[in-house]
Amino acid sequence: MKQPIFKGIKYMLLFIALYFSLLGYSRYQFKVTVTEGKIIHKYKKVEAYEVFSNTETRTNYYIKMDNRTDLKIDAHQYKQLSEGDEIRIHKTNFGTVAEKIR
Repeated sequence: MKQPIFKGIKYMLLFIALYFSLLGYSRYQFKVTVTEGKIIHKYKKVEAYEVFSNTETRTNYYIKMDNRTDLKIDAHQYKQLSEGDEIRIHKTNFGTVAEKIR
């Protein structure tokens, strides 16, 4: 006779496995190549999101990264980047900077 708790744990583990397998089909499609010990993110597209607040309307630009996070860049950087560029990511005191390599 099986314990009912083991049956519940089995179904819970199956649900968790299904959840994480579906995460692989997300909208993030980026290739990461390692060059001389530095990670270079080669992105396919840059998307813009409209952010509305009570006082002002502004546009924030994000690069879709491969680790399922959005890298926020400013409008000046957004205008300099195009599809297929290779960028190097720098963390600074003022935020994150995406340096164009090629």
